[in-house]
Amino acid sequence: MEDEIAEFLRIKFLRSLAEFAQTRIPFKSRFQDLEEVAKKLPEIPQLSTERQKLRNILYDLNEVLRECLTLSKKRDRLCGEGLWFRPKAKKRLADIKARLQQLIAFATQIQINPDPPPSSSPHYDRARWSKDVAIKRWSSRSVDTSKVHGFDDKMKEMEEFLFEGGSDGGFKAVGIVGMGGIGKTALAQLIFNTQEVKNHFCPRIWICVSQRVHKENGMEIEIRKEIVTRILMHLGIDSPDNNLAELLFILHLQLMGKRYLIVFDDVWDTDEWYDQLQLDLGLPEGDQWSNNIRNGLPKDSGGRVVVTGRLEDAVKKMVGENNLLRLSPWNGETCWPIFVDTSEIHRSNCDHPSVDAIKTEILEKCDGLPLAAKTMGQIMRATVSVSTSETLL
Repeated sequence: MEDEIAEFLRIKFLRSLAEFAQTRIPFKSRFQDLEEVAKKLPEIPQLSTERQKLRNILYDLNEVLRECLTLSKKRDRLCGEGLWFRPKAKKRLADIKARLQQLIAFATQIQINPDPPPSSSPHYDRARWSKDVAIKRWSSRSVDTSKVHGFDDKMKEMEEFLFEGGSDGGFKAVGIVGMGGIGKTALAQLIFNTQEVKNHFCPRIWICVSQRVHKENGMEIEIRKEIVTRILMHLGIDSPDNNLAELLFILHLQLMGKRYLIVFDDVWDTDEWYDQLQLDLGLPEGDQWSNNIRNGLPKDSGGRVVVTGRLEDAVKKMVGENNLLRLSPWNGETCWPIFVDTSEIHRSNCDHPSVDAIKTEILEKCDGLPLAAKTMGQIMRATVSVSTSETLL
């Protein structure tokens, strides 16, 4: 979750700066320098506290920008509050830049020489750390349906796609695309866990694909093998010594005659190995099994694949132009219940300012993104008491 929160805060900063590009704001050149840094942030390793540090840095950066924008709207910026604010903001921006540079240096060193961080555990496994550090994020099939809102229409579309054609239908693949934080994974989790889907599909397999930082280092084959191996593990098959062609052949045999459902969550890769999942060229021979993941997916028993991803081109290559479900930003009223559930303000016994007084500004910050609403709720719950929630605004 830390990486998703950081990504939302990064995008929020870039959008705010772009929106007020023509506005005279204090320290504009410093913000522009930080804008270039934010556009090119390197991958932050998963197994470290650095991701939380990045979230805190980006949150501070957004707060300073907000304060500067507020000051720019006041008629006399050189008196009173403005004179007090400027040296404080200048110091905060310098501190943010220094912290970012330190974090970038750490991340760059990890990518060049991915040695494990210090660990006091005698069972610490360097090989496993090296594998995990290459994963951008992780998702699971589980979801608390009571905390997910606003997907009724999209759920109907997904159900129509999955069940169309009945029990004897051929293979189908659908892609869920949209910007970060829009709810792609949540929608896939919801449909994956409905009772109708559980009754109709067996097996159901959830695979978080995600982005890898070592792709450029000749790791493609190992990554492909890992994905197929993880699918086989869901089927109770352990094949550590097989090559990729053999793994895909085994997968095909295991799925033959089964009405399976596989979710590939958070796809980033445009590698041709993932292309045209629905294409049926018959059974390959020998090493040709390894040419494409589709070779492991039988096409005649009603199997379904759901792909989620931010990059529409990557998902489109997998499922086709006509099989995309595009998610757009939500309206504020849909985002508000997510914020309320996550912040738990309705459970607090503390004195709290009028909810209506903060609702408009909270929803403006969320910008139609359900993950943003969840993030704002988490920040309020974790970093401030409910009685001082106005400091977030």
